[in-house]
Amino acid sequence: MYLNVKPTFNSFCFYSRRKLLFVVSLLFVMSLGSLGFLSAFNGGVCSFAYGASSVLVSTEVELVNAINNASGPLTITLDNDIIIANSSLIIPPNKDITLTSNRADGFYKLIGTISIHNGGTLRLAGVIVTHVNDAWGCGVIVYLGGQLFMSDGEIIGNYAMLGGGGGVSVYGSFTLTGGKISNNTAHYGGGGVSVKYGGSFTMTGGIIANNKAMYTNAHGTNVYGSGGGIDVYEGLFSMSGGNILGNTAQYGGGVYVASEGSFSMSGGNISDNAVLADSNNYSGFGGGVFLYSSTFINKTGGNISNNTGGDMYTYNDKPQNNSNLSTDNTRLTSNDPNNEPLDNNKNSFSLNNAIITCISILAITMGTIMSIRTFKKSRTNLLT
Repeated sequence: MYLNVKPTFNSFCFYSRRKLLFVVSLLFVMSLGSLGFLSAFNGGVCSFAYGASSVLVSTEVELVNAINNASGPLTITLDNDIIIANSSLIIPPNKDITLTSNRADGFYKLIGTISIHNGGTLRLAGVIVTHVNDAWGCGVIVYLGGQLFMSDGEIIGNYAMLGGGGGVSVYGSFTLTGGKISNNTAHYGGGGVSVKYGGSFTMTGGIIANNKAMYTNAHGTNVYGSGGGIDVYEGLFSMSGGNILGNTAQYGGGVYVASEGSFSMSGGNISDNAVLADSNNYSGFGGGVFLYSSTFINKTGGNISNNTGGDMYTYNDKPQNNSNLSTDNTRLTSNDPNNEPLDNNKNSFSLNNAIITCISILAITMGTIMSIRTFKKSRTNLLT
């Protein structure tokens, strides 16, 4: 039997609505495609404006606009070297910015200083932060409340004239997991990294190499500063991995820790750093680490070795300003027996199962002493 059923009004409306929804959906998809085209045409700024999580930039204007308009975590990919014409590139409060590159054979350069303000976050994941030759300026400044994370890329060739921190100046927090901070210079302290006034630096990987702390005075003579690799002043430095290599200063070629600063080491390597003599041929101390009224703690490992001018040196000028050193399972050696790694009165040393050379004052249990040199006012206690 053949039934001729005519469509009712309700069924007609049902099919009409389906067609209408299909047309609307098609128009919506086409509009998204056109926006994608426009974003590509305009260097990615338009896609960011519509809430995208990544953007491609090739000019300073595009970069600044992308940062200022970010409404959430944003990855900005450099498509070219970019010169920061203004005083610095600012990461404002409440911005979470990742900078990377799309260059196949390396990284694009961001030429100038980056400033991370209170509440701002910057993640360096594959760019080069540098300055042009003979230009002054720190690579990255992390202000109080700001955060810097570095996993790849380089901070190289920066020159801080005042305040220290040729590569990175930290008043907030800085975490280094990869990448390289190298060939930076600071007039006074922290050729690679300067950590000050409550700032914190955590190093789990990466390389800090060939940085120096020095300046030329009004007479044209070189005066060497402190902390060629890292300078810590009333700040915190924690190292569980990575390498601090080939840095130079007059005091603390690798690391300088002063004024109740703290250095906690559980891994990593500090080697082949050196202290240099100033123009009056006064030689410095602490090729690896210099402690001045500060604290060094190590309980699980790490290597401090082969540094010129002693691997570790401690100093304080007042009895109440004591340096404290506590270490287990750490190798401390020196290739220069004329500079004592550890020296001064009323410091607290506790070394357990360590291998030590050229020590002046120490309290040691279950350790191996390879040589001891003491000053007239020093005393050596061997505790069993």
